[in-house]
Amino acid sequence: MISQCHICKRNVMIKKFKGMSKAYIMCSFECFIKTCESVGGPFALPDNVTMKKNKMPKIYRSALEENFAKFLTDNRIEFKFEPYIFVYKNGNKTKYYLPDFYLPNYEIFIETKGDLWGSGAYPKFKIFLQFIPLLLINNGLFKLIKNKLGSEFILKGEIHGNKNVVEGNQ
Repeated sequence: MISQCHICKRNVMIKKFKGMSKAYIMCSFECFIKTCESVGGPFALPDNVTMKKNKMPKIYRSALEENFAKFLTDNRIEFKFEPYIFVYKNGNKTKYYLPDFYLPNYEIFIETKGDLWGSGAYPKFKIFLQFIPLLLINNGLFKLIKNKLGSEFILKGEIHGNKNVVEGNQ
């Protein structure tokens, strides 16, 4: 699927994944940072949503989480892993959401997901996306963010000069 980078509008080839319609597409590290700046910032929670500190021990639950944490560390981006739990109450229904990362300098939360979602994870993501500044990063987007783009891009094993299409998760 070809999509556009949220910031520079460069065309990006990326495998479609659940939640794609709710995700910001970023083609590079620079566009990732600009997206954090544009999407993040102060937020006000509605009365039926509360935020509390997570007191559980922190451990990465996936290779993507661990690799993303290393990427943030290598790029000197301050982060906290699973620091807050959000509680959403709607009538007699209560939902809990624990975003993977918080970048305090950008005031933004990041959810890292492969292409598969556990039971109930995607509906919760959609609910909390309404209330908190939240980016969704999957394997394909992470590859794009990690790679620096020059004037030539590799597309399906061939080099194309000045093409504005890069290859994501295949």
